[in-house]
Amino acid sequence: MRRALLWAGVIAAGAALWVGSGWLTDGAGPGTGGETRALRPDAPMRVQVRRSTAETVRGILTVPAETEADRTVPVKVRTTGRVAKVPAEKGDRVAAGDVLVRLAKEDRPAAVAAAEAAVTHRKLAYEAARKLEKKKFRARLNVAEAKAALAEARSRAEQARLDLAHTVVRAPFAGVVETRAAEPGDYVAAGTTVATVVDLDPLVAVAHVSERNVDGVAVGRPATVDLVEGDTPEGVISHVASTADPDTRTFRVEAEIPNPDQARRAGTTAEMRIRRPAVAAHRVSPALLALNDAGRLGVKTVTDDATVAFHPVAIVRHGPDAMWVTGLPREATLITVGMGAVRAGDRVRPVPADDGDTRTGPR
Repeated sequence: MRRALLWAGVIAAGAALWVGSGWLTDGAGPGTGGETRALRPDAPMRVQVRRSTAETVRGILTVPAETEADRTVPVKVRTTGRVAKVPAEKGDRVAAGDVLVRLAKEDRPAAVAAAEAAVTHRKLAYEAARKLEKKKFRARLNVAEAKAALAEARSRAEQARLDLAHTVVRAPFAGVVETRAAEPGDYVAAGTTVATVVDLDPLVAVAHVSERNVDGVAVGRPATVDLVEGDTPEGVISHVASTADPDTRTFRVEAEIPNPDQARRAGTTAEMRIRRPAVAAHRVSPALLALNDAGRLGVKTVTDDATVAFHPVAIVRHGPDAMWVTGLPREATLITVGMGAVRAGDRVRPVPADDGDTRTGPR
């Protein structure tokens, strides 16, 4: 027992001397060629790096989107009356000028006839007054009064004709009857909405692009819209907002896609792929992307003096296993392993990722 305690004390003393010496072997042991260095708390972190050179790629910005109708118009009656017929059913496709609702004419045709007869009477009175005025049998004031009465009669006749014409409510453009708000027998006042017509050709895809990615998105550029139904029509950017949404700091972008048979629906989710001009970008793994303290997306690199730098980047294109980003120098040394343990401004010991050594940390 005493001998065992003696050996334990010898081993403990030897270990203490070894640790206290301040030296560790960075290798497999004597004779392996491993580097021997002092283990210090402030030793530079060892990170793996890879040299990267920017390549020219055509940017493709992919953003969530949704579809909207090109136009949505509530159709209102312009006169008061009883609904006689509603030829258009909800969901019907209509052409411009198709009848949506007919109001009862009631006494409107008679009112038109009476107003036109009044015009004829006032016209004869005006012509007679002019003739008498030329013969000095009528004063000029009488002629002016007859002319004013004729103009008033014509105005009333036009109002009567319009009131009769407004008993027929027509579609303002080709589209689909989205809602039907009147039924035969209803009594409606002027200004009442009787139907809603939507124009789905072209169909509009709407996306909201962040302030970091809106550069290069311009009217007239092509865009592909991946619809939830599985269709991928080609479209064209038709609008880019000049002012960002104050809440989301994003810009509204609209792309028009053809929909001649109006079979594609509005209000569905989609994905918009916007083609942008060719740019110099680095191909990186998504695992290399990080956020700084301000929440900006970026990539960490090592400078020539072995200092960590953080570069905010913008994603211009992505594939199944890689992304292309801008914001880095044309030649950059990317940190591939160990980036989570270092911050911008830290001194590090960079090791090429292809040297076979996968270890990181203080060395």
